[in-house]
Amino acid sequence: MSPLAAAAVAIQDLFVQYRRLYLAQAMTGEFAAAWLPSVFVPLVGILTPAVVMALLFNVIEARD
Repeated sequence: MSPLAAAAVAIQDLFVQYRRLYLAQAMTGEFAAAWLPSVFVPLVGILTPAVVMALLFNVIEARD
């Protein structure tokens, strides 16, 4: 096996171990949805008002 192929296999094995150890355990138990606040806070607090303001701007400008 060439050194490049051996390195590719080693990297693939490390990736599989990482997925088994960290990602699988992070999404189990009572903290399975711990990432939700970090997603929904910007959506609700920043993106929703921006979309509403843009739509209201269009409505207000169309009436003139």
